[in-house]
Amino acid sequence: MRVTHIRWLGNRNKLATLSAENIYIWNSPGKGIETTTLRRNRASSWTCLAASENCVAAGTAEDRMVIVWNVDRNMVIAALPGQTSPVTSLDFSLDGMYLASTSEETLMVWNIDETEAEDQPLSLGPPHMTRWRNKVPITAAPDDMNRMAVLHNGNVVHLSPVEHSHITSLQLSLDCECVVFGTAEGSVKKYDAANG
Repeated sequence: MRVTHIRWLGNRNKLATLSAENIYIWNSPGKGIETTTLRRNRASSWTCLAASENCVAAGTAEDRMVIVWNVDRNMVIAALPGQTSPVTSLDFSLDGMYLASTSEETLMVWNIDETEAEDQPLSLGPPHMTRWRNKVPITAAPDDMNRMAVLHNGNVVHLSPVEHSHITSLQLSLDCECVVFGTAEGSVKKYDAANG
């Protein structure tokens, strides 16, 4: 396992390391080894890492997402879609309130305080689609429970009922008012992205 990224967390009592398959948090480096493995509910190929006082963010290759964990609670607090290719770089602002993510074609800045939501899906799509409306990224994607999720600036605003057949494709309308999606069984459905 080749370590590709190392980042200190805030007060330097913890260290985050990243390989293509794993993310570890090392507690009190140099004073005895105690590690925590950060996990996601699906296998991922990690591409980059950033750390703030109590959060760690990692980018993925296959679904072009940024996953953010609260290290103190050892839980995912945000799954941020919208990159057009694998995530190549991440960086927190000095105060830890903002996270910048880049891919080959896209730069996005997220307000981390606004992305913490208890109903945040642990991961989304593929497929997923993001459009900008009034300077806010609107994203539609199926979550791990096979519900259509609609997110504004990374926050879940609507979740459809669970679909019994896997969601295989989708299209978000230009005005971000509706999502049309197809399922593995061949049905095509429309979901009201504006009102749920």
